[in-house]
Amino acid sequence: MKPAKQGHFDGACGLYSIGNALSLLSKRTKTDEIFYTLFNFFCKKYGNAEIILFEGISRNQLNDILTNTIKILQLDLKIYRPFWNNSAKSISDFHKILADEVNENQSAAIIGYEYSKFNDGDYCSHWTVIKKTTEKSLFTYDSHNENKIISIKKCRIWDDFQKHKIKPYKISSTDTFIIYK
Repeated sequence: MKPAKQGHFDGACGLYSIGNALSLLSKRTKTDEIFYTLFNFFCKKYGNAEIILFEGISRNQLNDILTNTIKILQLDLKIYRPFWNNSAKSISDFHKILADEVNENQSAAIIGYEYSKFNDGDYCSHWTVIKKTTEKSLFTYDSHNENKIISIKKCRIWDDFQKHKIKPYKISSTDTFIIYK
């Protein structure tokens, strides 16, 4: 199974991360039913779809849509938000929680991050699904053109620096949702 892909508007990554995470963990529920339900909920609750096309969604909106999609579809899934109130102290702390909690086919994580490097025009703010972790890497199940494997060595916890030469992935640990069976 391949992840659903976004169109040309990157602002939909939050909704796609919800749909892709739920599709990974709810094999009995059709992917199109999951996406229909979450898009329908979003439109009824938040109205104008321009928000996601141009601005993306916040962690509170993602939490609301994720929670209600699970409830509406009556999926036997739970959500754990390990850093909701307090950021991870280090990338090691963040990675340890993901390594302990994310088990392929049993759980997945949705994380938020920014990506940018010095002397590089690339910049994005993105939500992605982590389906597996190893000592050195995070494996994504992504809706866009994200790397399938993100090296932990290229990650840092949220800081005040916009760009970083060696660690271009700026992880917002407070934007971490672990969904499990």
